[in-house]
Amino acid sequence: MVLPMNALTRLAALAAPLLLAACPICPDGDLRLVAGTLPVAPGESISLELRYDDYVAGPERCRGFWYVDEVLWGNETLGTVDDCGTYTAPAAPPDRAVRVEGGQYERYTCADCCPSASRLVDFARP
Repeated sequence: MVLPMNALTRLAALAAPLLLAACPICPDGDLRLVAGTLPVAPGESISLELRYDDYVAGPERCRGFWYVDEVLWGNETLGTVDDCGTYTAPAAPPDRAVRVEGGQYERYTCADCCPSASRLVDFARP
């Protein structure tokens, strides 16, 4: 059965509040440096801690999802980050800073409606 366009529009308008009701409402977060120094030297590590409301992820509470330039856990080119918020710079740093981001929920899920906490990480140049 094919629904007329106005019926599809009405159906979408009715379904949207139900879908959004399942999304958590998260406060703004803060991603701060808790160990190491910036800019980061090639191959060096820094520790980051994510805090929002009563949620904490970092060296003392390994959990959540961490990204480097939107890549889950990062990679050899951008640097890697583990579930404890330890970012390790690549041996050959990129020509620009990278954005490290942490969150309680994985990206591209309903939890995307939560704000994310992120910061730029720059690299020491020889």
